[in-house]
Amino acid sequence: MSCLMAATGEEGGAPLKTGESIGDLAAGLYASWAILAALLKRERTGEGAVIDVAMFDTLYALLPTSHALNFYGGEVPRRIGNRHPLFTPFGGFRTSDGYAVIAVLSEPQFARFAALIGQPGIEADPRFNSDSARTLNEPAVRAMVEAWTTTLTTEETVAALSEIGIAAAPILDIAEAGETEQAKARGLVRELGHARIGAHPVVSQPVRFDGAAPGVATAAPLLGANSAAMLADLAGLPPEEIARLRAARVIAGGDDE
Repeated sequence: MSCLMAATGEEGGAPLKTGESIGDLAAGLYASWAILAALLKRERTGEGAVIDVAMFDTLYALLPTSHALNFYGGEVPRRIGNRHPLFTPFGGFRTSDGYAVIAVLSEPQFARFAALIGQPGIEADPRFNSDSARTLNEPAVRAMVEAWTTTLTTEETVAALSEIGIAAAPILDIAEAGETEQAKARGLVRELGHARIGAHPVVSQPVRFDGAAPGVATAAPLLGANSAAMLADLAGLPPEEIARLRAARVIAGGDDE
């Protein structure tokens, strides 16, 4: 309902969902910073706050390009595949062994790009002398770009563009992404031990505070492992009452459950 699906998909094709549950995840992130803001308010004023986060609101707020087109361009965003609606060339392009994403973000960059792909001087052509002109003539731009990229591997394409300061990257699957220098240098995948399933990989939270890597996380507790401590601390139940509840199987018993 937010427009995310309506703006996602191949030109002339059906609306597409994303490959992940973005609505759930984004709403959780908004909720997390809202909680922190409320805690700061409480610290400064002594007053609490009621936090209201909706997944629809969250996704609708995360569509700045669609809003810009709609509010200020008078357009309803349409599906255009893997290219950008405002910048050209900007999107996924075929190579000899896969795809690379290329993002040309200024006129000087386009001039360097044109020379690299064997089309020097086309930046002066009225069809290609601005982002808006290139976007109107995107099929012709794509044909020129892919005439070059399909002669190279993805790795060669990315290397050549990076050499002249143009953003480019391969499209990796989840296993390949986890093996990149970035993922390894940042320690994004870590191994935890668990009482039942043993050592297992987990993805750590990505934020660094003061340049330090996140502290070592602990494995999720077994069902009921913390029940006694929580009931004693929060509810003030004595040990004998907690034992009685466990014996009656009203609460989980921890490791034996």
